[in-house]
Amino acid sequence: MNKSAALSTIIVAVLFWGATALGGEIHRAAQAGDLARVKELVEKGTDVNSKERHKGTPLYFAALKGHLEVCRFLIDKGADVNLRAKRGMTALVAAASNGHKDVCEFLLDNAANVNAKDKGGETPLYAAARNGHMDTCELLVDKGAALNTFKRSIHKIAHKDPLSGAALGGHKEVCEFLIEKGASVGGVDRLGQIPLHLAAAGGQEGICLLLLDKGADIDAKDGDGETALFAAAGAGRLGTSKLLISKGSEVTVKTRMGETPLARAAAQGHTYVCKLLLKEGADANSSDRLGKTPLHLAAAEGHLSVCKLLIGAGADVNARDRRKLTPLDEAKRARRKNKNL
Repeated sequence: MNKSAALSTIIVAVLFWGATALGGEIHRAAQAGDLARVKELVEKGTDVNSKERHKGTPLYFAALKGHLEVCRFLIDKGADVNLRAKRGMTALVAAASNGHKDVCEFLLDNAANVNAKDKGGETPLYAAARNGHMDTCELLVDKGAALNTFKRSIHKIAHKDPLSGAALGGHKEVCEFLIEKGASVGGVDRLGQIPLHLAAAGGQEGICLLLLDKGADIDAKDGDGETALFAAAGAGRLGTSKLLISKGSEVTVKTRMGETPLARAAAQGHTYVCKLLLKEGADANSSDRLGKTPLHLAAAEGHLSVCKLLIGAGADVNARDRRKLTPLDEAKRARRKNKNL
């Protein structure tokens, strides 16, 4: 799973656990959908805006689990619809991430901010798009959700544009909907990646074709100078790599550090992707700014089949990097390291 998506999933899980293990009784009742108990606690004076350890409110947990009647009661009793939990997530983001359209609609009708961003820049529409909830996406867009929210955030969390979220999650139908409504296929995240990078890394060939058909730049580079082909090759996506090459992606392109798609695939041990790249003209002896060739990188990671392939394609077994190390030196270092583990 992508690190950004994994982080968001972990945060939601932590908050959910907080309600059951660390929160007050009203938080547990709200997340369980126990309306009678929530009413009883409120009547006894429990604050409807109280926060548990991770700053989640009863409304947040009720929205997260899709308990509309509990949400309705809490709002009627004065719950603040825009209070934020950990990382700045609102009840609307919680409901949208799980596709609870009815809860989202209710919250929006009660002044929830449709474009509220958490500390990582995630909006309700991003949350719904990333998880493939089409009906919720349609509702949010109809209610004025921003389609193009990409910017270079100071936060070290990327991929917060709704179209990027849909591409990251592999939801083609949502991608089509967002593009139809005006989402830009060229929107960049903090890392300079466009949705095509994310679709390529995930092996989403249908989404890649869609984005290219809608004008995505096949050789757009992120902040490190990597194209979508790097993303596909590094993830071992053979079919996607073939697709990108067939559409004109440059095989010999280099990053700012001088790395090629072949070097990336070799370092990750993706033999069949390396074979494809060599067939399409990749240079087996191309070196990066540290003087390392694909053979250095494969040897350093112990990828025997890739080493054999590269040597068969003419890789120089005596090539030396800037530290005067050969691929054999790298292989010996890797063996010693593995013995010490």
